[in-house]
Amino acid sequence: RRWKKRPKFKSRVTALRGEAVATAMDLLASGMAGAAKALNGLVLSPDPDVRHRAAKAVIELGLKVRSNEELAERLASLEAKIAEQQKK
Repeated sequence: RRWKKRPKFKSRVTALRGEAVATAMDLLASGMAGAAKALNGLVLSPDPDVRHRAAKAVIELGLKVRSNEELAERLASLEAKIAEQQKK
């Protein structure tokens, strides 16, 4: 079991895990458009309960996406300011 402690082995395992996560994220991302269309379709359901839950999900998810976008923009701005200050 000493091989588990070797830095070369650890870095290879880390790289493989990263590749596996990236592959999974690509699969999820490719399915997101279809999932969003399905959810939007449910907003038009004749069943009021389904319509209500779908509408609520669309609004909640939309707000989360917007919030994440705003946070990413703010973070990028802060990182740029820090980088500029470090150049001085």
